[in-house]
Amino acid sequence: MRSSRLSAGFTLVEMVVVIAVLGVLSLGSVYFISRSSQGYADVQDRQAVAQRARFTLERMARSVRNALPGSVRVNASCLEFVPIVAGSSYLDLPVAAPALTMRVVPPDVGNLNGLRVAVVGQPDVYASGALSVVSSPVTMAPPDASGEVEVTFDSAHQFPAESAGSRVFWVDNPVSYCVDAGNLYRYTDYGFQVTQPSSAGLPVTLPGRSLMATAASVNFSLTPVSLQRNALVQLNLQLGVGDVAFDVAANVQVRNVP
Repeated sequence: MRSSRLSAGFTLVEMVVVIAVLGVLSLGSVYFISRSSQGYADVQDRQAVAQRARFTLERMARSVRNALPGSVRVNASCLEFVPIVAGSSYLDLPVAAPALTMRVVPPDVGNLNGLRVAVVGQPDVYASGALSVVSSPVTMAPPDASGEVEVTFDSAHQFPAESAGSRVFWVDNPVSYCVDAGNLYRYTDYGFQVTQPSSAGLPVTLPGRSLMATAASVNFSLTPVSLQRNALVQLNLQLGVGDVAFDVAANVQVRNVP
């Protein structure tokens, strides 16, 4: 009987078929991995934008909560307020005529020299001069034997009215948050201005202007104070990176403690 030997290996057709199948499987795997990676990157982008938006909004909200009563004002693209550094009660107040000094209960904060004091009793916080809500810069003497502190104005000052609660505040220069060319900036060191400034009238470099967020849009609105409620500031912030955008909002009550 004659034996026959079977040839081993693949035919050319079989090899072509295998290569084609492997190619299809490879393309599918690459597409799946690519889509999964892109989905993960999109999620990370959204989380980063959301985190930055929440941090930026909370930073603004904390600042506004510490605003001098009656100092918050808004326009189309800016929010402005006068920040409080410390508070106390006054023992005497120059309201009948200008004076160089006044006496107060010692505040909790230590060195407040160079700041201004404010006594809220009139609505025009940003007016300047010898008769105004906010004084010129002051210096403070150490407490005397009775525990009282003498505050000295740089120039003689008179307040328009008493405070209902005999409250006095030490305040810093005004602060503004403005959107300019799609960027959100914080502005300082520009002084008191009777008319609320826009970004065009504010500092353009550090330290007067600091960048808070890019690709931003903000809507500010203010519900004025009334006898029944505190003033309410609405902050609506949108931040974006590429085609990813995130919206956050907050309502901030501004104390009305005259």
